[in-house]
Amino acid sequence: WLTSRNLAPLASMAAQARRITHSNLETRLDIGAAAEELVVLAASFNELLSRLDQSFDHMRRFVADASHELRTPISIIRGEADVALSADRSAAEYKQALAIVLDESRRLSRLVDDLLNLARADAGRVKLQVLEFYLNDLLAESCRSAQTLANARHLVLECRCREDVAFRGDEELIRRMVMNLLDNAIRYT
Repeated sequence: WLTSRNLAPLASMAAQARRITHSNLETRLDIGAAAEELVVLAASFNELLSRLDQSFDHMRRFVADASHELRTPISIIRGEADVALSADRSAAEYKQALAIVLDESRRLSRLVDDLLNLARADAGRVKLQVLEFYLNDLLAESCRSAQTLANARHLVLECRCREDVAFRGDEELIRRMVMNLLDNAIRYT
């Protein structure tokens, strides 16, 4: 009887824990008046639930953001294909539609790569490749790559790199950041 009485709070905690699922992670264990060790255990478990709830929230936001980002290029690709196939077009019109589809498919590929890199980074599996490189060279190369996108939108893209700027960092991540900035600037200008 004494053992049952002393273990009753533990049995209550176990029953409460079994009722907690992904849909009610905001629920916390209520231990009431129990031995200090069980209060500490319940508090630790409740802290764990809080961290799990936050992780689920981050994951939900990530999925919502990723869905939003992926939806735009997919919609543009579908729209261009629908318009191109809806009636006979001139060769120039087909070429223009295919160029837009190609640009958006490239953007979609970059988004997927970015999502994979973000997932790897969150999992702690990405190691920075810190090297010395010249930032002005990276900027000039990025501008040359983005020039096609700028030309397609009849925009002038200038890159003025006057002198060598030595930089130490992860060249690929910096390049990706610059390309994202250029892509957004061209797209929304």
